[in-house]
Amino acid sequence: MAKLEASTNTRQISEKTEFRQDFSFGWQRARLLGAFFNGTFLLALGVSIFLQSIERFISLKDVSEAKLVLIMGCVGLGLNIITAVFLHG
Repeated sequence: MAKLEASTNTRQISEKTEFRQDFSFGWQRARLLGAFFNGTFLLALGVSIFLQSIERFISLKDVSEAKLVLIMGCVGLGLNIITAVFLHG
């Protein structure tokens, strides 16, 4: 949620047309900074997921509710397909 809020605020700030003269680059730098922080957050999230996956491969655990895992996986796949059709269709 914080990332979405930051992106929204960055877009609103970068669309300002009036700015003080001591801000030589105007508000257009806000979009660049927002993209930088967004990329940094995504990189940190990817590294975190990668490290957790390595940890799961090293210490295997039995799945007690295999049916629930299958149902959640199918729901996630279905939502991803709906999103792909909606965005690219």
